[in-house]
Amino acid sequence: MRAEIEALVCIVMLDVPGHGSFEKAWYGDRERCGLPAASTPLERAVAGAYEDARPALIAIRRDEPAMLVAMKMTDEKARLQAIRREYLGERFLGMLLPRLTQRMSAEGMKCDGCPVPVRPIARTIEWSALAPYVAAYVWPDPVVTPRGPDGKPSGAPKYSLHICSGKNGVAEMSAPDPDLLVAAFLGTIHTDVVHETALATLTALRDNRDFARITSDDGQTEYLREHLGPTVASDPAVLPAICETLARFREDTGISVRECAGH
Repeated sequence: MRAEIEALVCIVMLDVPGHGSFEKAWYGDRERCGLPAASTPLERAVAGAYEDARPALIAIRRDEPAMLVAMKMTDEKARLQAIRREYLGERFLGMLLPRLTQRMSAEGMKCDGCPVPVRPIARTIEWSALAPYVAAYVWPDPVVTPRGPDGKPSGAPKYSLHICSGKNGVAEMSAPDPDLLVAAFLGTIHTDVVHETALATLTALRDNRDFARITSDDGQTEYLREHLGPTVASDPAVLPAICETLARFREDTGISVRECAGH
């Protein structure tokens, strides 16, 4: 079973228009990993478990320096082993293995001697503790005003935002709690109300008089990053929507929000 799990962690070549080709570590996709379609019960169970777990697994961040070192290895076998070690850690397997047990049962199988998945300790927190983490994942991109050869503005400033694991305000936080990072990311990325509120709030902030007084791109970026996330997190529609999402992932995060009991 371990071998089959590892087989779905691989290195693929991606082609990005305008940027060329580059290698990237990948997981959970037999076709991407150059494998034939699943045909045995175990292959189907593992592939299905990855599919079931993917919505939760996207919250797991690898050690980026370690991944860069692994990707630069010249020995292909050692490189792949290093990549698999980085992916298949305790938290990753803690999300994958429960889904795999269910998939194996559906295939009429069970695993003797398999490790017990390590799940996060259950705890209940106040929304005020999680809200700053939610705010950090609603992150405005740098404001960019197009300029001509003379350096003067040649068009309207461009405003956008990201809700993702890569571009966010987590780096601005002091000693963030890893469990709250996972819960907040899953709560923001999988909640449509958060995305809709973020876009509406970005528009509203751009129409704000205080914002209009700021003339530099850097100043506008700073203003948006200070206000967008907290405004979204405090919107009355956001908490009940995130409560529903967190309920789906409670076993993966261990986090319950006290105020969710009323929604």
